[in-house]
Amino acid sequence: MNNPDSSPTNNPTPPLSTGKRKVLIVDDDALVVSILSSLLSESHYEVETAENGRQALAVLDDSFDLLLSDLEMPEMNGLELLESLRKSKNNIPVVILTGNQEISVALNALKLGANDYVIKDENITETVLTAVANSLERKMLLDQNSRLIENLMKAKEDAEKANKAKSDFLAKMSHDLKTPLNAILGYTELMIIDPDEPLDEGSVDSLNKIFKAGNHLLELINDILDLSAIEAGKLKVVIEKIDIVSIIQESLVLIRPSASKHSIKILDETKGMSPLFVLADSLRLKQVLLNLLSNGIKYNSLKGTLSIALTGEGDRVRINVRDTGPGIPQEKMKTLFEKFNRLGAEKTNIEGTGIGLNICRNLIDLMSGSLNVESEMGKGSCFSISIPLSPKSIDDKEGHPTASKKYFEILLINPQDDDIEKLRNMLIPRPFIKLSIAENGQQGIKRASGQKLIILGMQSEEDINTLEQLKNDPTTATIPIVALTNKNKLKGLESSPNPLFASLTYPINSIQLLSTIESALEI
Repeated sequence: MNNPDSSPTNNPTPPLSTGKRKVLIVDDDALVVSILSSLLSESHYEVETAENGRQALAVLDDSFDLLLSDLEMPEMNGLELLESLRKSKNNIPVVILTGNQEISVALNALKLGANDYVIKDENITETVLTAVANSLERKMLLDQNSRLIENLMKAKEDAEKANKAKSDFLAKMSHDLKTPLNAILGYTELMIIDPDEPLDEGSVDSLNKIFKAGNHLLELINDILDLSAIEAGKLKVVIEKIDIVSIIQESLVLIRPSASKHSIKILDETKGMSPLFVLADSLRLKQVLLNLLSNGIKYNSLKGTLSIALTGEGDRVRINVRDTGPGIPQEKMKTLFEKFNRLGAEKTNIEGTGIGLNICRNLIDLMSGSLNVESEMGKGSCFSISIPLSPKSIDDKEGHPTASKKYFEILLINPQDDDIEKLRNMLIPRPFIKLSIAENGQQGIKRASGQKLIILGMQSEEDINTLEQLKNDPTTATIPIVALTNKNKLKGLESSPNPLFASLTYPINSIQLLSTIESALEI
């Protein structure tokens, strides 16, 4: 090869050993054609010749691997031949033959798409073999690269089709499995609490086991759907300014019945704290907190404690969820967040799917946060969530930004313990509905503005006053209110001048309550 910055070699590169290559020599100089034909034939190339560009185009087909062309020829010269080839999208390697005085013209040929050029001098027998072999090798590598890109594009296309098929299947599974499962859970609960046809203790116990197993299956389906959405890149978070103290309090209200059932003492170090605003998705952050708190109960020691605390770290805040369980062995810490890895808990009677922590870490990552764990054998574990604080420049008058949200907010005021658990179970498969808890009427009045629906537990005459205040306040007057009352309705409720959206009596029918919620939200 004879580029301007290269010198001829005394050891020409041998032709590729991938089969006999076919070369077309185009030159009107019979002596040059004879020399090059003999040289290439001796080097195991198959050779054909043409006297000018027109003849070359007439004989050139896909069987040729390389074209060796002179620059100066009658009828159609080398540059015109090269230009014609490249315009027709023919990418056959072309090596130009040129005299010493034509090097500048040869450089123009390279710009038009020639692969190399060879000077017609005393070293031509050495340089032409190198130029031909190198051009063929480059073409082979380019072809391999093109095939690789084609294969990668096809693999990408196949993966996208498979992913779409999986998403379609999971969407169908979501409807086809969750809808009848919710009906099973609803009717099971009706049978358990039906006062008109009470069941014996054994039947109630069996139905409770069905109800528990059904809820576990529902959680598993939701976890798999979340995991699939995360892996497909389709799970989106709505980053907004939220009060982390409020989110923690709401999560603790939901988790306390389970803690009490397992004799676990909750230490809330955030109680009484002033609002602290962070940038996160409130719904997904609560999902993570509930998962960590639930794990802290399930994997705790008998009569252990579960604490939650907030600490600042510059422009971020850290939520620490600490238990007094047996701890996690150091050798298992690396696999703690792996999918479907329960670290041996599958051999116990503790329910779980093995994907909750993986989902939690992914959700926190989507919120520009981090989830880490420290554990000491015999002393327990501490899971830490680090998330960004909200900039002080954001208006702190309200706990949420004024931008529209992609979910419905409903407020449960003055609930009974069963109300919280019932609503929580019903809303598990409905992540677009955000549930807030107010333990009494005064708390509820303060937090009612902006809600899409209010569910008001009415257990005393004082609750009628709460209803009147909500209906007389212009900021809350148009919010639909569903009352939950005792079988004998409170005196004055029916005569109240402020109409309710609906009134349901205890024991609450889950199907009826869910239907009422969806009707009020118009979903």
